[in-house]
Amino acid sequence: MSTPFDYKQVIRLEYAKCASDPVHFMRKFCMIQHPTKSRILFNLYPFQESVLNQFIVKNNNIILKSRQLGISTLVAGYSLWLMLFNTDKNILCVATKQDTAKNMVTKVTFMYDNLPSWLKGKKKPLENNKLSLKLTNGSLIKAVSAAADAGRSEAVSFLIIDEAAFIENIETIYGAAQQTLSTGGGCVVLSTPNGSGNWFHKQYTKATNGENSFNPLRLPWTVHPERSEGWRKIQEDDLGTRLAAQECFSGDTIIYTINGPKFIKDIEIGNKVLSHDGTYNNVIKTMSHITNKAVEIKGGLNNISKYTTLNHPFLNTHNEWEDVESIISTNNKVILFPVDVKYNNSYSTIDLKNHIISNNPKYFPLKYNDESIWLTKTNILNRNIKFDYDLGFLVGCFLSEGSLANNKVEFSFNGKTERDGFPIQIENILNSKFNINKFSYYTSKIWSGSSKLYIKDQIFHNFIKLCIQGGSLCHQKSLSEFFYDNANLETLRGIMDGVLVGDGMLKDEYNISLLLTSRKLIYDILYISNLLGIHNVTIKEGKSINPRDSSIYKPNYTLTWLKTKTNSQSKIFSDRTKNIVFNQKSSNKFIFDVNPNVSLKINPTQHNITVFNLEVENTHTYTTEYGVVHNCDCDFSSSGDTLLNKDTIKYYEDNIMEPVERRGINSNYWIFRRARNDKDYAVIVDTSRGDSNDYSTVQVIDIENMEQVAELKDMISPKDLGNLIVAIASEYNDALLIVENNNMGYQTVTTAIDRGYKNVYYSPKNDQITADQWINKMQNQDQLTPGFNTSVKTRPLIIEKFREFMDNKVFIINSRRTVDETKTFIWKNHKAQAQSGYNDDLIIPLGIVAYLRDTALRFKKNNLELTKISIANITNINDNNPQSVPNIPNDSRRPNLYTPNPYKMMVGGKVEDISWLL
Repeated sequence: MSTPFDYKQVIRLEYAKCASDPVHFMRKFCMIQHPTKSRILFNLYPFQESVLNQFIVKNNNIILKSRQLGISTLVAGYSLWLMLFNTDKNILCVATKQDTAKNMVTKVTFMYDNLPSWLKGKKKPLENNKLSLKLTNGSLIKAVSAAADAGRSEAVSFLIIDEAAFIENIETIYGAAQQTLSTGGGCVVLSTPNGSGNWFHKQYTKATNGENSFNPLRLPWTVHPERSEGWRKIQEDDLGTRLAAQECFSGDTIIYTINGPKFIKDIEIGNKVLSHDGTYNNVIKTMSHITNKAVEIKGGLNNISKYTTLNHPFLNTHNEWEDVESIISTNNKVILFPVDVKYNNSYSTIDLKNHIISNNPKYFPLKYNDESIWLTKTNILNRNIKFDYDLGFLVGCFLSEGSLANNKVEFSFNGKTERDGFPIQIENILNSKFNINKFSYYTSKIWSGSSKLYIKDQIFHNFIKLCIQGGSLCHQKSLSEFFYDNANLETLRGIMDGVLVGDGMLKDEYNISLLLTSRKLIYDILYISNLLGIHNVTIKEGKSINPRDSSIYKPNYTLTWLKTKTNSQSKIFSDRTKNIVFNQKSSNKFIFDVNPNVSLKINPTQHNITVFNLEVENTHTYTTEYGVVHNCDCDFSSSGDTLLNKDTIKYYEDNIMEPVERRGINSNYWIFRRARNDKDYAVIVDTSRGDSNDYSTVQVIDIENMEQVAELKDMISPKDLGNLIVAIASEYNDALLIVENNNMGYQTVTTAIDRGYKNVYYSPKNDQITADQWINKMQNQDQLTPGFNTSVKTRPLIIEKFREFMDNKVFIINSRRTVDETKTFIWKNHKAQAQSGYNDDLIIPLGIVAYLRDTALRFKKNNLELTKISIANITNINDNNPQSVPNIPNDSRRPNLYTPNPYKMMVGGKVEDISWLL
C-alpha cells in the first residue's frame, strides 16, 4: 500500500528553505523578464550567487560593476526576499532619476506577482503602484529620485543607491539616510564607473583600503559566462574606449612574452604575452597612471619586491579571478604559471647568410658552391645552423662565462678543475656547428686557476651577438628576441644546462642554486625553468662584494631549485652535463609541478608610483612573475566625461617630472626649470581667499615653448600672494604678470602694482574679447584694467584653448598636481568644471595663457608695448642667423623645439608655421 503524498508538508519544507536561502528562493520561484526569452526563472549565475551571499553576511556592500550583469535584478530579488520573510522591512531605492528608481520597484512587483499563492500567504499588497509596493506584513519598497532630502524622514532598514557614480548630491543623500541605518540596517551601493573623484569612487577606494564599513565587490564584464570578445567589441563600439581597465603593476614587473621576459613598462602593442590558457596573445593596448594606492608585493617563491594595486585580479587555485586584497584576506593561493603552455616545439634551422653575412658583407668575402655550404680561403662553413640542445648549451655557457672582445669570443673557466670539462664540450659543438677547429687558451699567472678559451671567428662572433642582448658584461647579458624566435624546448634545456654549468652551485642531491648578476638573465632562467615544467624555484635579490674592490657592492640574484614532496620527478640536467659538473655524485632530480601555486604577501606603501597595465587580445590575461592575472572593463580612471580624453591624460602622465626645488613653508612652490637669461616668461595667477580648502595658484610658463617651469598651489591671502608673485616674476626675468582679477584677484594685482612692478598685463574693460577690439582699446590707457577678467564670455574661450593646446601637445606640463586636476576636470551640466570636491585652480591659468598667446601675435604685428598688453614677448631672432638660436638640448617630448623663426611653433609634435594668423 503506497504512502499518501503529503502536499502540505512539502510546502512547509519548501517555504522554510526559501525563508532561509535567498538563492534557492530566486532560482526556483522568482520570474524575470528577459529581453529575448520573455518570462523565465531567475536561474542565478555563479557570480550572482556569490554576490547574493555577500549581501547576507555583510550589511553594507559597494559594487563596482560592468554593464548588463543583472545586478539590479539581483538586488530586486533580494529586496523581495527581505519583504516576504521579514516584517516591517522598509526598503528605499534611490537613483539618478525617478524612472530609474521606479524600475527597481517594477522588477520587485513583477517577481511578487508571479510567485505561487502559498508563498505569498497572507502578505497581500496594501499599496501597489509604480513607485512603491507595500505588503500587509508592513514591509515596503519605495522608489525616489536623487533629491537632497531623499531618505531624510524615512526609517530605512535597507537602502539601495543605484548608479551612485552619476548622482550629483549623493553625499547629502547618503548622509541623511545613514542616520536611519545606524541601528542595524543594510545598504547596497552599485554603479558602473564614472571617472575618478566622485563620491562613489572615493567610497569604493576607501572600502578596498579598509577605511570604511563597505564591503567592496568588483564585477567586470568577464564574470558573465555569456560575455564573449564579440560582445565586448560591440560595447566598446557603442560606448567608446573609456571602459578600459587599469589594474596595474609597477614598471619593473616582469611579464612573460613569446620573446622572453620583459618589464611591463617596455611592453608594446603587438607583443605576444603568455595568457592563462597557455596561448600567446597580442597586446592591443598599454596603459599607465600614477597612484599612491599601490602596495608592495612579494610571492611565496619570489622575494623581490615590486608594486601592484589591490584591485588587480589574479587566477587563484580555485580557478577563479580574485583581487589581491581578497586573496590576502582569505589566504588563498594563486596560479604561478599556465599549466599547458603552447610553446613552439619544432626545430628551427636558420641560414646564417641571411642573418649575418648579408648584414656585414665586407667581413665575409665568400664564394658559394651550393645552397648548404660556402667556401673561404681557409675553411668550408655550414650555412645552416640548427637550433637544438647543443646550440642552447653553447649559448648558455656564453651567458654564464662568456664575453666578446676584438672580434673574439672568450669563455672563462677554472683551468685546474674544468679544463677537461665544458670547454671540451664547447670545442666539439663549435666544430660540428661552425666547422671551427682552431682554439687558443690562456692561463693567468696571477689568478690561480683562471683560464680562458678564445675563439677568433667573425661568423661565430656575430652569431653570439644575435643571440644575446644588453652587452657582453656579466650584469648586462640576457637572451635576445632572435634566440626566442628560433628556440624550442630542447634548445631551452640546453640553455639551462649551459648556464648552470658555468654558474650553478650544488648544495645537496635535490638543491641547486644559480647566482647571477644580470637581472634580465635571472628572469630568463626562471621563465625557461617554468616552460620546462619545473616551478619550485625561489628567487631573491642580494648584494655581493667586488673581489677586486671590497668597497664596491654589486647586486646579485639567486635562483634555487627546491625539492618538493611529490612522486613525480624529472631531471633538470642531461646526464652528460651532470657528469661533467658534479662528477656523478648525485642524480640531481627536480620536480614537475602539475598545478604550480604560490601565496602572495603585501606591505602597504604611500609612495607615488607609476603603474602599468595591458589589454590583451582574446583572453584579456597575461602572466607576471607573481602569477597569472586578468585585466577587465571595470575601472574609474578610464570612465567619466573628462574634458581631455584618456590618451591625452596618459601622455602627460608619462612625461611628468619631479621638481628640482621645493620652496615655501609647506614646500608648495615647485620649480622644474630655473630662470634663464635668454628666455621670456609669463606668470599667471589665480587668487583665492586663502582659507579652508580654497587654493591660490601660480603657473610660470616659458612663452617660447609653452613649458611649465614652476608652479605654486597654496592657501595664501590675496595680499601676501601679491607680494610673493612680484618676487617670482622678478626672478623669472621680470616676467609678464597676468593676474585673474575677479573678486580677490583685484587685491592681488593692485598689491603687485603698489610694489612698483611694471610688467603687469592690462586688459580692456567691458569684456572686449576679440583681437581687433582689444587693439583699439589698448590705444587708450583709460580703457584698460590691470589683470585678466574671466567672465561668461571669456571662460569658454580659455577652456577651449586649454583643451586645444593639451590635445595638440603644445604645452609641456611637468607637474603631477596639474595632471591630477585634468582627471577630475569634467563636463558637468554642459559646462567644463572640476568635479565636486576637487579643484581646477591650476587649469584656469593655463587656459588664460593659451588664449592670450594666440591673440598676442596680433599685438606684435601692430608694434604695441608688449610688456603691458601681451605675453608674446618672444626673443627676436634673425631667420638668416641660425647662430643666434640658443644652444639648448632638445626636450625628448618636443623634438626640434628651438626654431629660429618666432612664427613657427610646435603643434602635436610637429613644427607648424602660424604666421597666417598675422
